[in-house]
Amino acid sequence: MDGPYTYCFGNQMSTMTPKVVMFSMEIAQPGQPILSEAGQGNGNDSSGRMLLSDYTETDFLADSLKLEEMVRELSSALTSVKHEQEYMEVRERLEFWSRRYLLYPLPFVGANITLLVIALNENTNSRVVLWAIFEAVVLASMTVGQIFYLKRFFEVRRVV
Repeated sequence: MDGPYTYCFGNQMSTMTPKVVMFSMEIAQPGQPILSEAGQGNGNDSSGRMLLSDYTETDFLADSLKLEEMVRELSSALTSVKHEQEYMEVRERLEFWSRRYLLYPLPFVGANITLLVIALNENTNSRVVLWAIFEAVVLASMTVGQIFYLKRFFEVRRVV
């Protein structure tokens, strides 16, 4: 939608402590419709490639639209990588300040850094615990599956 936008951030829980606010905004134009593929010309060489003399304006338009779509996809992927990199940089800065605070405590920023360190450590800890639980479940299911498979493999069947 056209028009001005306003972002408002409030710190109503505690006005004395600074907060870290991170957001990203991307302004994009609405996607243009992709036209259907045009004809490939009627004169091909023996390898199936189009001859330059038969490359029409319609073929050029179709190829340029394909290229344009590929560039859009690449741009979207690069934007995603950029957002992920920014997130990792913020985490790295938080870890740097947490290590620095543990070595050289500063009385005027102690509570803020301590809260950031606790939040970062709890987040990392929960991810590690969830991954360990997932690995344990996979390992247990593979063990049970192998036991049943080997039992069935060595089972003696008698013909009556």
